[in-house]
Amino acid sequence: MAVVDPGLLSSLFDSAAIKADILKMKNENGWSDEEAWKKIIGDIMGPITGIGSLSNPDQLKALGADPADLSELSALIPFLAVSIGHADSKIEVLDGADLHASQKLLVKADSTRTVTTESFSIPLVQSLIPFNAGMAFGRISGTTSVEVKSGATLKGEQGIALQAHSQNTLTVESEATNGHDAEGKQATTTGFAFAMANTGLTTSAKVNSGALLNTRGDVSLLALTEQAIRNKAVFKSLGNGAAGGAVLALSVLNSNTQAAFNANLSGARHLDVSATNLISRQQNEATSQAGKGLADFLKFRAIGTVDPIKNYVLSKFKDVNPTQPTDSKFRLAASLGLVISDQQAEASIGQSTQLNLSGNLGLTALQEIRELHNLVNSTVNGSKRGEDQNDYS
Repeated sequence: MAVVDPGLLSSLFDSAAIKADILKMKNENGWSDEEAWKKIIGDIMGPITGIGSLSNPDQLKALGADPADLSELSALIPFLAVSIGHADSKIEVLDGADLHASQKLLVKADSTRTVTTESFSIPLVQSLIPFNAGMAFGRISGTTSVEVKSGATLKGEQGIALQAHSQNTLTVESEATNGHDAEGKQATTTGFAFAMANTGLTTSAKVNSGALLNTRGDVSLLALTEQAIRNKAVFKSLGNGAAGGAVLALSVLNSNTQAAFNANLSGARHLDVSATNLISRQQNEATSQAGKGLADFLKFRAIGTVDPIKNYVLSKFKDVNPTQPTDSKFRLAASLGLVISDQQAEASIGQSTQLNLSGNLGLTALQEIRELHNLVNSTVNGSKRGEDQNDYS
């Protein structure tokens, strides 16, 4: 079993842990405070046109940020969340093994993989610093298998069941908000959000040629994969003079479910060979917004009244003085949602297999996908009076 559910809030406000990470990076590379800050911002924000210049410590100081206070300012930079869950569950009945059950014989491999990855923004903080991005990556992978080797013997008086079953849940969410007012520099209101969900799953049940199964009851060979996948990326540019930003939600999903019965069988009643891949949810969503809507306006106004938090954040910047709001010369909301999905389900009976049954033979390969959504949404809000101020639309 693999379960990953990271708590970002605890690490976000753990200044000791942040300071230790910064010091380790500085010591390993022999960097000064300003060089370390430049590296952090350059790596994360470099891909965005117009924001890469923030890697210059002098320009950071001009914006009011003090690169010497890395242990606290690093908590305010864009967030990256990565969670990877890998779990294998394998059963092999080897050559020469002799398994005997006086009633039913069950051989089952079971695995559960649950991964949740989230990156987020704190609206008040992101209204005070001139950049933001959210990036999240989540992956689940592994093999769940049952294999009966040639030369193995299985005997169940009332039946034999061979099962490989995997349950897989992957949730990836990246949300970033830039609420900074342009104050004459529209590039300070941009950013991006990126979310990627990735799966690599194998579920297989196999009886090899030369294996001996002995029963008067039913024989079943089952490979079952269950999946629930959600991937979501959201970016909002909400400050006065907001320019907007880009969003990418990418899902690369792969699974292979196989059931193969290749042995001779005589004297049993029913034989059921089944490979089933059930996807209860496969959702991919990219949303970008430039300019406040009504809900954003009300939220920002409410949060803005929390003076202790606001004062703490402002204390990390120098010479932060209000200026005249900047009207948006242009606004861009660009979203891309891309899903690449390769799902395989295969059930087979061997070419030379001889079956002598008193009942039914079932051979099933099934794929079922529910709640299949790929949603892309881009919204540009503009004031009806032609000015931003604290307005919304």
